[in-house]
Amino acid sequence: WSSFVTWWLWNGLDHFHMPDVVNHPNWRGGYTGTMLMSGWRVSSPLPGDAVIYGSGWPGEHTALYTGGGLVVSHGGPGVHLLPMRYRNDVLAIRRYI
Repeated sequence: WSSFVTWWLWNGLDHFHMPDVVNHPNWRGGYTGTMLMSGWRVSSPLPGDAVIYGSGWPGEHTALYTGGGLVVSHGGPGVHLLPMRYRNDVLAIRRYI
């Protein structure tokens, strides 16, 4: 659900009058693969980082790290606050801000 995470990040960026850096510059859409090509790969997440899950590129699910070892994830149905490792296939942690 990269669109869920992208929407949250776009709202944060817009609040500070920053351009879209989540997918491709000035591109108003994207998916997990474009999120993997943007930002910076980090090993320890900070609140606001995207946690991308999947067995390989381009990944298959994205959640937003909130801090305290938790992510906000959308799916199945609704929005859920879950441990970051609720899935054992963390592919990447990406920072955009």
